[in-house]
Amino acid sequence: GAKLDVPRTVDTKKNLTAAFASTTAPAPNFDDAAGSHVRQKLVEFYTKYNPSKIDSVDKTLETFDGRYDEMFDKLQKKYQYPIPSGEGPVCFLEFSGNQRIIIQLYSSLAPKAAENFRALCTGDVSIGGKKLTYQFSKIHRIVPGMCIQGGDY
Repeated sequence: GAKLDVPRTVDTKKNLTAAFASTTAPAPNFDDAAGSHVRQKLVEFYTKYNPSKIDSVDKTLETFDGRYDEMFDKLQKKYQYPIPSGEGPVCFLEFSGNQRIIIQLYSSLAPKAAENFRALCTGDVSIGGKKLTYQFSKIHRIVPGMCIQGGDY
């Protein structure tokens, strides 16, 4: 740690304030190599996980003001998801243009949801003579690595 040179005088409060002020780490200068590295790391993170946030990089850095480990911990918890595990069938959704998304269902963890999803993928279920299926459903949003949203909204 830093050695504080505190003179023993009547005005110790002023001397202590000056001594502690001199040991406080300065705010990073994002124009120097160390500060630029933190900023670049945040830009790369947002580019990968939420590109719409790139314009807020400077505000995020200002908000965390030197607590960059805390900042990256919070961002990772928010945007990075645990690797799923479990057992169950594999289904796929096929889109126009010969595109296919393969989906692992975890019936060992969520048996009813997995069976319902599988039945809608294969068209195995009907209600009142009407076949229920994802066929011809419209997709309106894809969040890579997270979800596909479709249907009526």
